[in-house]
Amino acid sequence: MSTAISPAALVWSLRHIRKLIIDFLPEKSLRTVLLLSSENFSDGVSKLYEVMEDDEARQTRYRSKNIARSHQYIRSIRHIQGRPPVGTCPFDINLFVDFPNLQTIGWVPNTLEIRRPITPAIPTKAILISGCHVVKLTSIEDNLHKNLSIVREGLPEEWDIEDRASFIQINGDSESGSSQDVNEFFAMWFEARGLFSISIDVMYLDFLMPTQQIVDALPKLVENRRPMPKSLFMTINNQKSTTLLTVILEELAPLLEGLTLRRLKANRKLHGLTANTLEEFFDRPLKISQESKLRWLAVPLDIEPEFETLQLDKRLLNITPSRITRPCYPRLEEFTLDLKVSKLNSSENRVSNIIRQLPTLSTLARAMVTIGGFWCFYRLKISSDVFSIAEDNLLGETLNTLLKKEIAELREAQNVEVGWRKLEKDERT
Repeated sequence: MSTAISPAALVWSLRHIRKLIIDFLPEKSLRTVLLLSSENFSDGVSKLYEVMEDDEARQTRYRSKNIARSHQYIRSIRHIQGRPPVGTCPFDINLFVDFPNLQTIGWVPNTLEIRRPITPAIPTKAILISGCHVVKLTSIEDNLHKNLSIVREGLPEEWDIEDRASFIQINGDSESGSSQDVNEFFAMWFEARGLFSISIDVMYLDFLMPTQQIVDALPKLVENRRPMPKSLFMTINNQKSTTLLTVILEELAPLLEGLTLRRLKANRKLHGLTANTLEEFFDRPLKISQESKLRWLAVPLDIEPEFETLQLDKRLLNITPSRITRPCYPRLEEFTLDLKVSKLNSSENRVSNIIRQLPTLSTLARAMVTIGGFWCFYRLKISSDVFSIAEDNLLGETLNTLLKKEIAELREAQNVEVGWRKLEKDERT
């Protein structure tokens, strides 16, 4: 009788791998896992009870007459979400006492996260994560502090509380934004006033940001070590300069994890606004250091109607290396190109017309890999004047499927090795 253990059983016996698998199981499968063994029961309960609604969490202690099992349920709860309690305090902080491993209480749109002290002598540290804020560029400070003061009501004064905003959208009086407003915006940033006195996860600028002002301001922000959001969304006016866009990316790469440059809304075209073309963007190689934090990048680019596929291929091949031999910085996780096709030949099929103006996907794949590396997720978004949004998205999905194949073939052709290697001279710091 054979006692050999199957490969699947060997993998399942490794607890760190088993816990990773359990993390992705649906609730029905999790409940089945609980019955397999005592070890599986413990891991399954930890996942099943990790996040709970407020009412359900409060009933957990009465769920089992087995005291040890009840304690395990209670200890497994890490996050409670639901509606705020009635009263002055937006958070029921007694929940942190009732559930010993509870980390966050979330009452939309705010979340309270605590850092449990190692000893009773250390004050409780907490992070107050305020939800979505939509504020005017001209009244940022007043709106933000008013909201934070309301959310703080009822929290113990003895707690050491850090403020954080999960999402802030700043609207200008007009999409272009007045010069005075933009200057005040940067002044607040330099002085760490208002929203810039707290941590921000995502900042969305819903007004046009003059590129030159960004380029002038970035060195000062870096020099003064001013707080930066994790991710930044903004619309820029490159003012007919083909190099400023890459300069912005190089300056922001060590400061941000995500950067999305937005396209100006089609119904709000401004005089003098220009966009970078696909060729211009790849013409100047990005000079980004190993200190880059950038993981997500999205860039809007125009396709010049006077160029056709063969012409674009020739130009892109001339500005991309024949072989990518050094690691790319930043090592992006996701890189999106939003390609705008404007002028179409009305006598030709619309899809054919768009495809004719794009470079071949093999050439585009090579150009994108020079920026994002081989292990990045690449995405193309198509914006046209003749298709509906749904049709643009469908065409984009088709192109993305083909692009993935080109990236895979390019990776295989380059014989990318996994593991350690000796750095070249120009890669050493």
